[in-house]
Amino acid sequence: MATQEKNYTKQLETTIESLRSNDFSEKARPFINEWLDVLKESDDVLLKTLTRELESLKQLLGSKQPDKQELSHLLHDIGEHTLEIAATTRGDLGNELRKLGDAIKLSSSKIK
Repeated sequence: MATQEKNYTKQLETTIESLRSNDFSEKARPFINEWLDVLKESDDVLLKTLTRELESLKQLLGSKQPDKQELSHLLHDIGEHTLEIAATTRGDLGNELRKLGDAIKLSSSKIK
């Protein structure tokens, strides 16, 4: 479990870095795929919701001209759900999830 948590922590750090970059939509797709692989294994209702939202985000980012309002709203929801998950997760993983949720929400507010 500790090794898996370290892997998730590293994956979270890398995802947060990409959210802070200027070319998020280009960098996001590989991270979305990685997170979908992780989340699809869960039976948790909130994680299933997050999985559906990430699938929608992947599809939206794949379009030629994503609707910016829809993208902002979707990222905000993903950020909120990530923060909900972080609230019930302990240790370093919980801290990284909080950072991720905050970074996602911040990204959503920057979309104009």
